[in-house]
Parts: sequence; structure tokens; C-alpha cells
Amino acid sequence: SMSVEYVTCLREGAIGGVGAIPGTLCAHFCDVIKMRQQLTGERLTIAIRAIYKGGDGNAVINNRMKATTARKISPSLSNFFAGAIPTVQQKVLTRSTMFLASSASVQFFEHQLDFTPTSAAFVGSGTSGYMTGFIASPWEWQKVL
Repeated sequence: SMSVEYVTCLREGAIGGVGAIPGTLCAHFCDVIKMRQQLTGERLTIAIRAIYKGGDGNAVINNRMKATTARKISPSLSNFFAGAIPTVQQKVLTRSTMFLASSASVQFFEHQLDFTPTSAAFVGSGTSGYMTGFIASPWEWQKVL
């Protein structure tokens, strides 16, 4: 029986990690707006204006997030990308792991355990998703600590 093709796994892991970057950056500003609305209860237009201006109503957010220092933020579109770097780091790590683990798991189930290609893909992808959840957990906990 065939062994796991490690170069293929590494290539697919790299593809997943690189692919996570544009997707995360494109969606990040929407996540910032959503979090603002969840924390303040503001309507969409008010939340967008507040983020752009640098945080109208920061007292509400700072109290809920237990912030210890207040800082002045200037009006800018860059305010919509606050926290983007750690978010991209998390996504690169978890997506590259997910793609690598999926490739390795699918190959293992298909070639070592004689699963059909469809069954190997189903079980292998599920296995990689479970592993990815463990890797993402520390970053998710950082959001609430």
C-alpha cells in the first residue's frame, strides 16, 4: 500500500495558509463592525461612523471589555482593521494546519485503511477539522481573557 505523500501535505498546507490571508483581510472590517454592534447595540450606520471617527462611545466599549487605559484614535479607515494582524496569524496557522491535516488524513484513510476515496475525504476532513479546533482554541480564549 502507498504511504502518505508528505510533500503534497506540505504544499496543501501552504496553499491553505496563504489563501487565508486575503479572505481574512476582506472579512475583517465586517467583523469589527459586528463586534461594535454586539457590544453597544448601535445601528449599523452609527457603528460604522463611530469606528471611522475613532470610537465615539468608547466608554461603553471600554467598560464592557475592562479596558484599563483610554487612548485617542484619529478618524481613519484603518480603524476598521484594528486587530487584523493577530487575526491573520490565527487564520494562517489554523488554515494551513487544516489543509495539511486534511491531506494527510485523507491519504492515510484511503491508502492505509482502504477507505473509498469519498469515505476517506469525509473522515479525513472531519479529523482535520477536529485538530484545527484544538489549535484555534488558545486564540479564541484570548478574545475573552
